[in-house]
Amino acid sequence: MNENWAGSAALAAIAFALAIYFTATGWFKHRERMAMIERGLNPDQMPPMLPLSDRVKELASDPTKKIEAIKVYRAETGTDLAQAKAAVDAFTNSR
Repeated sequence: MNENWAGSAALAAIAFALAIYFTATGWFKHRERMAMIERGLNPDQMPPMLPLSDRVKELASDPTKKIEAIKVYRAETGTDLAQAKAAVDAFTNSR
């Protein structure tokens, strides 16, 4: 009987953790979506790739500073992580 209780408690804990995870994930997606709307962007459309600033190009030229280049591009353009990474990768691959 104790085995059933332990198994049920473990299953309940996993279900609770998953519920928290999916709630938090949804909240972060909602927050990102609202931030795009506040910046005047349509979150349902993939915005065109914006040109890279000289600062981003300089950072992207150094492979050790690629993450910083992506962060700066995101700050300058308001794009999400995937779009910023794609823009910086496109620049580095075209060189």
